[in-house]
Amino acid sequence: MHDIMSNHIMLFASAGNPAPQEENIVSAGFLKSAFPKAVRLLNEADIVLRRKALLTISELLTNASSCVQLIDEGVIVVLSECLASEDEVVQERAVHDINIIISIVGSKGCEHLLRTGAVEKMVLLLTSSSENVRRATYDVLMNACMRSSEIQDLLCDEKGMLESLLLQVESMRLMDSRQALGLIRTCLAGQRRPSDVAVSFEEMTLSSLVVKSLKIF
Repeated sequence: MHDIMSNHIMLFASAGNPAPQEENIVSAGFLKSAFPKAVRLLNEADIVLRRKALLTISELLTNASSCVQLIDEGVIVVLSECLASEDEVVQERAVHDINIIISIVGSKGCEHLLRTGAVEKMVLLLTSSSENVRRATYDVLMNACMRSSEIQDLLCDEKGMLESLLLQVESMRLMDSRQALGLIRTCLAGQRRPSDVAVSFEEMTLSSLVVKSLKIF
């Protein structure tokens, strides 16, 4: 038994260090360098590399500690830039990663979204021609709205956004209409004063009868 253990120790001691990673590969096995490298790859002009980097970010976002490290590396700034990409897959994955961050670190993630202008960019994605992008965007905006009164107020104050959504509900597909109504409900409810909710509710009732399906009280 002693000889077997000795052999294992000798083999381990004689083993060389792992080969350095390729420049464009990120692995959890190299966690110390994974965070800055993943963020750097999000800036690549190569769309395939950006798509892979976004998936890697999703895999690295496993807990609050990793979220904070990625935020410190500037991940939300770069994800915000990805929202303006012409590639719909990049947009959808960026929205998905932002949603993971918000779900894990809550208000801290929301604060960075406000600083980078990411919320306004996501509002624009509600009219994307991609169904996947639209659905992911509705989800993240509702999540952010429930976790941050500042984002809730921003969405409510965004000129004509809620009214425009409400007017379009009747012509939307079923899933889009449900998500649109859910976002409107989330924006009007929550931390806003009851009087504000009542005023907004009354004004929107004049715009569309669909608002009757909103049970915000």
